[in-house]
Amino acid sequence: MNIKIAITKKLKFHRNTELLIKNARKKLFILRKLRFWGTSDQLASTCYQTCIESGMLHHLTAIYSHLSEKEKGDLMYITTIASKLANTTLPPIKTTVAGRIKTKVLRMVASSQSPVLNILPSGRYQTLKHRYRYIHT
Repeated sequence: MNIKIAITKKLKFHRNTELLIKNARKKLFILRKLRFWGTSDQLASTCYQTCIESGMLHHLTAIYSHLSEKEKGDLMYITTIASKLANTTLPPIKTTVAGRIKTKVLRMVASSQSPVLNILPSGRYQTLKHRYRYIHT
């Protein structure tokens, strides 16, 4: 899989999201062909998760909260069409992104080598910014 990121001069990700949506719509063709050939619903659902959803979520975990309502609607449309083609109920993209973010945060907190969070002797969390302030002042 190619991972491409398009950022404008003003550090906006709208072009990146447009390309992401365009590629996801192209990949819906695979699901249409699978439906045409009469494959199982489970295979179509797995194809959606591996071909379409994984590519979308790779970028969306970082930028989902900055998307416009139109872009979120386009992503929801892709999920709805894929759900109909796979003949299953797929979770909304918002729920999937929230789950991925939660998993990443929990991994960071659980990791003893995490540079972002350290537990102080009192049991509170110490952020990198907090640690930086005390080291360099």
